[in-house]
Amino acid sequence: MYGIKRKGRENSAQLYKVLQTYISPIVRQFSEKIKLQRKIRIANIWAKRHPKRLMVYYISFAICLLSITLIADFSIKRDSSEDLGLKDIPSMSHRLQSLNNTEIQNERIKQEVGELGAKGMLLYNQLDSMMKLPYKTRQDSLKILSTYDILNNTFNKQKGHELKKD
Repeated sequence: MYGIKRKGRENSAQLYKVLQTYISPIVRQFSEKIKLQRKIRIANIWAKRHPKRLMVYYISFAICLLSITLIADFSIKRDSSEDLGLKDIPSMSHRLQSLNNTEIQNERIKQEVGELGAKGMLLYNQLDSMMKLPYKTRQDSLKILSTYDILNNTFNKQKGHELKKD
């Protein structure tokens, strides 16, 4: 952690040194060209002689700047789409849609399980009625075996899909 802070300080110091060596002469030449030091000295002398007038000028400038800013803010018409409103806040509609989709899927699964159960009951009734026949042909026996296998494979092979109980 200390190495990172030290490295950051060193990088900052290097950047400051580079900026000072390259930009400082440019700023110095510009200030000499417009005689900035002389003007600052004259302004400070005037401010020492007229402190009340300086405060009046400062306050009037601040009020003028504030009023211009307020006028500009209220006079410019903005589109309502640019304003940050409730419509721009990310909505939960996609989450609600997802929940709605899962509810629809669950309902569809329940319907399909119900249909599967009804078909299973039909097959069970057919199997039961064929088993009660006193004399069975070879085709009846094959149909009994195939129906039994279908029922057994569909409804009794749930070992891989069962929930494990704690």
